[in-house]
Amino acid sequence: MEGRALISPTAVRFRPACPEKVATLTSSVPGLSPLVGSMLVARGYGTPEEVNRFFNPSEEAFHDPFLFRGMREAVSLMREALSAGERVLVHGDYDCDGICGTTLMMEALQEIGASVGYHIPDRFEEGYGLSMQAVERCKEEGFGLLITVDCGSSSVAEVERAKEYGVKVIVTDHHTVPAEAPNPHAFINPQQPECEYPFKGICGTGVAYKLIQAFRGEQAAQPRRLLDLVALATVADVVPLVDENRVFVQMGLQELGRTERVGLTALLETAGRSGRDVVDSFTVGFTLGPRLNAAGRLEHAKLGVQLLTSRSLEESRQLAQRLDSLNEDRKECERAIQEEVEQRLQKDPEKYKCGAIVEWGENWHEGVIGITAGRLAEKYGVPTLIISVNEERAKGSGRSPENVDLYQAMKRCGHLFTKFGGHPRAGGFSLSVDNLVPLSEEMAAAANELRDGPAPVWVDGCLTLGQVDLDLVRELERMEPFGEANPKPTFLLEGVDIVHQRLVGRSGDHLQLEVEQVGQRRRAIAFRQADLVDELKTQDFRYDLRCQLGREQFRGQEQLKLQVSGVVRPPCESSPRQAPLVDLRHVRARKRALDYWLGEENRLAAVCREPEKAEGAYPDYKGQFYTYEDGPLLGEGTVLLTPPVSEEQFRQYMERVRPGRLVILFGSAEIEKLLGVCLDSRWTRQDAVALWKEIRRSKKDGVPTEAVKKLAQAKFAFGARKTERILEAFLETEALKDGGDGVLMFATANGRRLEETAGFGAWKGEREALLRVRAFFSGPDLQSRFQSHWPWLESLPGLHE
Repeated sequence: MEGRALISPTAVRFRPACPEKVATLTSSVPGLSPLVGSMLVARGYGTPEEVNRFFNPSEEAFHDPFLFRGMREAVSLMREALSAGERVLVHGDYDCDGICGTTLMMEALQEIGASVGYHIPDRFEEGYGLSMQAVERCKEEGFGLLITVDCGSSSVAEVERAKEYGVKVIVTDHHTVPAEAPNPHAFINPQQPECEYPFKGICGTGVAYKLIQAFRGEQAAQPRRLLDLVALATVADVVPLVDENRVFVQMGLQELGRTERVGLTALLETAGRSGRDVVDSFTVGFTLGPRLNAAGRLEHAKLGVQLLTSRSLEESRQLAQRLDSLNEDRKECERAIQEEVEQRLQKDPEKYKCGAIVEWGENWHEGVIGITAGRLAEKYGVPTLIISVNEERAKGSGRSPENVDLYQAMKRCGHLFTKFGGHPRAGGFSLSVDNLVPLSEEMAAAANELRDGPAPVWVDGCLTLGQVDLDLVRELERMEPFGEANPKPTFLLEGVDIVHQRLVGRSGDHLQLEVEQVGQRRRAIAFRQADLVDELKTQDFRYDLRCQLGREQFRGQEQLKLQVSGVVRPPCESSPRQAPLVDLRHVRARKRALDYWLGEENRLAAVCREPEKAEGAYPDYKGQFYTYEDGPLLGEGTVLLTPPVSEEQFRQYMERVRPGRLVILFGSAEIEKLLGVCLDSRWTRQDAVALWKEIRRSKKDGVPTEAVKKLAQAKFAFGARKTERILEAFLETEALKDGGDGVLMFATANGRRLEETAGFGAWKGEREALLRVRAFFSGPDLQSRFQSHWPWLESLPGLHE
């Protein structure tokens, strides 16, 4: 197993996007950059029409609610019950989706004059699903219609009992429908067989909204003001933010921004997020959702319904403070359990290196063990089961990265459980305490058998520090709202030097970094990654940082925010020296590496742009330096000391030389320097005219080239390459001619305009070529890319050693 703090290079995965589709899309959609175009194609938006719908969702994207199987029956039942004056009980779930759906259904029914009550089960006393307690309450209190929200698809016995009591039942849900499904009077769930509703990813509150939409009919006003609850539930329930859900959230966030719900206003204030301009998907997912979920996890979810339905600001503030306190308790519970588990793992690394983490503790809070399991699974990259033990009873929750199907692993251990269920990424179970030790052994074995490579770490692309700025952040923000199936863009910031690091936060849990590349410096923050301190060898390597980009205010100024979610282990740490391709892009001590590879033991040749200059810097290796065009002819392989200027130059070199061993000793920093030189060579007609006027002031027949360069530098701060480009244009227009010995002579111009010369705008083509070089030599998957382009590398000795 890989070390736990740094990300394995082989684990990094890029979301694929067809280059031809990206090029077509960016040429068809004005203002769409290749970077964002690539991400949109990778996420399934490949045409201008799809991109327009993505950026500009509208109510037209809403599907007809009557496409739901059972919708007409449900609407008829509701009309009959309301006409008869029957009381309605809304039954929700104890998470944020259930809380929001219960509130939405109650408000919509109350608006049309119904007598409505609600019931949300206690997580610990009643468990998940339609509660038998609620069914008995319908009989005792005279409710004639029972409507579930976000639950009920597996509540066979409870539905039958309600029907025996003469209570009409409408089940609205979005969870998987089991083989033995209930038989209510109306069943609305996009997952049920023969349901023709075209979008299956809707959450429980979304299903409830569609029922209200259908009940109001085509001619009635759409219940748009209820979309704040739909948006909140959709983000918090981590359903895919595509199709109808994207419309729900975009429109719902607008409603949240102007919400009249004093409960949400109070909750935002309590969380320190006052101000309506801050309500975005991040606020929903990390501020509102966790606090509402905390009620059901630690106490009772009815606190959430009370908050959302409150009309009193004073009451709302009290409830919000209570939820905030519960959320802090929830975080403390999680922190305590995670710290205890991590101390065990540090003491005995085999507990995670074996392939799965299975840990248990007395009376660990059942409401938070799932979240803890998720964090540990993400951090260690292995399936994780966290179990709360209460006397002879043990109840657990599991999470897994993508490379192991957790449900199948649990199935192989099924004989140890008294009850279990779930899906490939998450599951729940109960078992006897006598089976805890056997479970830890069998789960590791099952996970190792099912494991499909390392746990993938997804990124959207590679960037250098020079590409990262606020303009890029603003462009990425157009892709909001972010969430499941439309994750916030995540990049590899390649080949940066970590020049400073320190622990920050009350407990020193977070790591603040200062990173540098080609003279640019930025600060970055890595939350809950204090253990990286011992791993980052700043004196030895450059690093790739997995990060997200954002904006923040600091002392009244808007500035870039780099949030690091991981650091990739430099490939050169594990690149075997005997392999045909040795990846040393992240090595900082280039001289030491050259001494090894060019020395007597290996005697390789080196390829660079200026061999004479290289020989001056490394006189011990005279005769071993070549350009990409003229060699090398010496030794068994080549060290690539500087980048090629184009992919074509490099491909021709590889096919001509077919080196037996290739050592790559340049990285993103060296390519950035080349790009900088290229950009410094840009010139305009105005630049050329200004320089020409200065040259003409000379009364001499000839002007030394070096004197012109010094003049251009002193007078206009032109770099040498820029001046050379302008002089080349003057020679092409014949305003100047070469007089020999480094002297330029005045001549009669041929009438060609400066803009028509070959050198004008040449930097653009050079820059595009270098950008392709940067793309080709970026990413930790370089080895596999080389093998796909040059298969003969794979057959060379040493590759698989």
